[in-house]
Amino acid sequence: MTPEEMTQELIQQALQGTALVYFDGRLTEAALLLARAARSAGISVLVEGERLRPGLEQLLHEADYVVTSAHFPQEWSGEACIGDAMLEVASRLPNARMIISTRGTKGSVCLIKQPVEQGQAATEECLQHIIDNLSDQLQQSASSSSNNGSSSSPVCISSNGTHIQ
Repeated sequence: MTPEEMTQELIQQALQGTALVYFDGRLTEAALLLARAARSAGISVLVEGERLRPGLEQLLHEADYVVTSAHFPQEWSGEACIGDAMLEVASRLPNARMIISTRGTKGSVCLIKQPVEQGQAATEECLQHIIDNLSDQLQQSASSSSNNGSSSSPVCISSNGTHIQ
């Protein structure tokens, strides 16, 4: 659908009763109109960043949630390591509350923006160090499961309460 075909009435009908809208990063001109309308209506916006495309950056700026391919954060930010790239993506996207980057067989990394409450103690660590530690823990968990003869099942390892510098 082209932006010209998207009337306000059609957009309102599409958003009625909707809690979240998802965009795959394609047809960005039309998606941008719908994303802005969703945002102004208080509807959450999820955008997938698989690879750099025309108009994707504008669409990402409307996102509450961003899910990317393994290489997207580094390609878009120009940063060499995933930790620095994720922080750069987070700084470029002030509306994004959650940024998830898949990492293939290494799982995924989820960066959740949460304000540190006054008086709350937080441990400061470099994001790359956190990612490396969590990847090691995930690999150890997978190894111990396979050594015990148990079937592999999804594992979630979290770094709750870590303040990233």
